[in-house]
Amino acid sequence: MDLILKESSFDESQIKLKVGKKCTKILYNIASILVIGISLKITDFSYVENDNFIFMNIEKSPQLSLVQKIDTYFHKFKNYHSFIDKYHIKVKKHNQYYPINETIYITLNNLKEINHKLKVQIFTI
Repeated sequence: MDLILKESSFDESQIKLKVGKKCTKILYNIASILVIGISLKITDFSYVENDNFIFMNIEKSPQLSLVQKIDTYFHKFKNYHSFIDKYHIKVKKHNQYYPINETIYITLNNLKEINHKLKVQIFTI
């Protein structure tokens, strides 16, 4: 089951982290249910893709401010590398990706250290 976070109900104080052996899981507390990852619905975006990734431009997306707010939250960590570059984010595809009415569902799943930089891993759902 995927629980998609409503933009209006996002509260960064509900983000929790669980340190593991290879990565740090991002957890989010929704009405006392702790879910893995922050799942979002993104609309009004443009993209290009290859076999493994979707490169999204969310400049015109109504969710841009929410994505920026989440990114800002993670800047408190040492060596954090932003997952948004101006208006662009890179999303790992799971199986086949089919945009539905210019909508995509993504999840910010975990923090992983890659080349001494802490990066958020983002996947399609």
